[in-house]
Amino acid sequence: MEYDVLKSKLFLKTYAGIIVCVLAFTGVSYLSSVPWLRNLLERQEESIGRVVLDNVYELASSAHQEIQAWQESALRSRRHERRNLLQLVETGIDRLETPIAAPNLNAGVATTQLLESIRHTGYEQDNDYVDNLEEEVAARKAIFTERLRRHLHETRIADSGYLFVFDGDHEMVIHPNPNIEGTNVRDLLNPISNRSLSSELMTAADTPDGRVVYKWDKPSDPGNYIYDKVSWVRYLPEFDWYIASSVYRDELQRTGDQLTARILFIAGLILIVTFIGAYFFLCRIITPISRLAETATRVGDGELSASSDIDRNDEIGILAKAINTMIARLRDQFHNLEHRVAERTTALAQTVRSLEDRSRENAELTSMGERLLSCSSEKQVFAAVTRTSQALFPHDAGRAYLADSNGQLQLSAQWGDNCHHSRDDGPDPSCSAFRLGKAQRHVPNADDSPCRHCQDEGVTSLCIPLRTEDAMIGIIKLIPATERGEDMTRVLGNRQPLMTTVVEHAALTVTNLRLRERLHQQSIKDSLTGLFNRRRLEEALANEISRVQRHGGQIGIVMLDVDHFKRFNDCYGHDIGDKVLSKVGELLGRTVRREDIACRYGGEEFTLIIPEADTQGLRALAELVRNRIETLEVPGLAEKVTVSAGTALYPTHGHDVYSLLKAADIALYQAKQTGRNRIVDADEVPPELTPKAPSG
Repeated sequence: MEYDVLKSKLFLKTYAGIIVCVLAFTGVSYLSSVPWLRNLLERQEESIGRVVLDNVYELASSAHQEIQAWQESALRSRRHERRNLLQLVETGIDRLETPIAAPNLNAGVATTQLLESIRHTGYEQDNDYVDNLEEEVAARKAIFTERLRRHLHETRIADSGYLFVFDGDHEMVIHPNPNIEGTNVRDLLNPISNRSLSSELMTAADTPDGRVVYKWDKPSDPGNYIYDKVSWVRYLPEFDWYIASSVYRDELQRTGDQLTARILFIAGLILIVTFIGAYFFLCRIITPISRLAETATRVGDGELSASSDIDRNDEIGILAKAINTMIARLRDQFHNLEHRVAERTTALAQTVRSLEDRSRENAELTSMGERLLSCSSEKQVFAAVTRTSQALFPHDAGRAYLADSNGQLQLSAQWGDNCHHSRDDGPDPSCSAFRLGKAQRHVPNADDSPCRHCQDEGVTSLCIPLRTEDAMIGIIKLIPATERGEDMTRVLGNRQPLMTTVVEHAALTVTNLRLRERLHQQSIKDSLTGLFNRRRLEEALANEISRVQRHGGQIGIVMLDVDHFKRFNDCYGHDIGDKVLSKVGELLGRTVRREDIACRYGGEEFTLIIPEADTQGLRALAELVRNRIETLEVPGLAEKVTVSAGTALYPTHGHDVYSLLKAADIALYQAKQTGRNRIVDADEVPPELTPKAPSG
């Protein structure tokens, strides 16, 4: 028995106390740790921003040192070249002193040659070299500036923080916003102090922390200067640069917010797990206590059948066993009194049960009558009988046998668990129930078993025939479930009246079904030829036209007329004429396909409906029918039987039943007028030709 612990006051009080304690502990833990962690993370984020700025500053300083080292190296190299050049000049002067001393070279010519030699050594290019060296230094600085620009454009602090560089003249050297880069930012004011922001950054560069806090707008909210922003700045005197970083303060706090959200999520999970664990733990403890209390209450209310099903090896289990023992002792004291009361109520219960059985049987018979009214076949009737028999005799087994067209009984249905004890072969026509049309009982070990299917050893059975006014329909065989020593004859006698009522209802329903089927066949078939009549022809053709209109295709019509039929009747008599019509109808029924429809249109005229036909196929079928009829032999008739035929196609020659039959009829009369024993298609009939009925 399941117990709802949510109704237990002890459970609710204990669980509420646990929830309050856990929530209080969680709140205190949150307030004592989360704010401190948020401040710590914000300081760490600021430290990261400073570190990024310091790294860029060191990068710029290193670049300046590299440029400076290269410049000094170039100058040393140039001085070394100049010393070599001076040595060459001195050597040249020494070489010219000997010719000057000689009388063949005067001092003016020697001086000219010396100056020309010095000029070719490139001594005059020193000024150009100094200019080129300064240009190279500027170029190297420009290259480094471009590299630094790309680096700063890719560097981010937090989500959207960035670094920028401006010089001592407030000219923006590097900035992620191309609209600001290369402009003078002296006019950009701090909304808080209303001073130039670049001037405040220059001033902050001289302070120990190099930090400036100001209000600024966001790209998502331009022009609204309400967002706190933090900048750090350092001055690089070698380039006269101020390198600064800028980041929104709420982004520095975002890591703390994310950590807070994660802590809250984990705390929530812990709370859920704690509450669930506490719930099941309390269920484990309080549920048996509550069930013991409920058992005690039920016993106090007089329910002595109550007992505790608690099976545990702890103190609660010992208490449950003690309570069960006390309840058992109390129940024994009232047992004798209950037994006497039970004996007196047994008779009343049997009477009530008998009345209930009668009511149930009447209800099942009424339900069977409703089901029989909806039956459209004999198999459905037997199914209804089987269902009703199962409901009326739920513990019995049985079989239903249905007579086929040859009068042989075939197993139609069976039910019940003990049905397999009976023989598989059904009753034959020698069965007395089937032969005499009366109910037959079979009791085991009887010497006069009425028929073969009742020879099952040790099986009691009741056979009741189903019959109409003129024929036997089948047999219902009931195999009662019996106990050892029970009077079999009395058992069968109790079941026979009710089963006979069921069978009579079923027989009446089958009689009505057969009568309805005969009337239906008479309404749509011609009695002489066995083909469908004109009424059925028009219905079927209308249905085929509707199908073609939905799905497409064609319908072929072949209308045939027996040639000289009036002469057959006049010369040989109407009996021979009827034989001719019967033979032609039988041949048409054998010739057409399953989906084709053969009808007697009236008198000696026949009509074939050929779905999905074309002109060639329709013509071939008509020729086949004409040839077979021409070879037809009719006893008592010395002449050949021939037919004339007209064919038409839907929708080529007609758009409804009337126009299509009219087109085929015109083609038929055209065949009659042009010599008989031939086929004329609707396409071959001249438009202006009107049908004229032939004389024969």
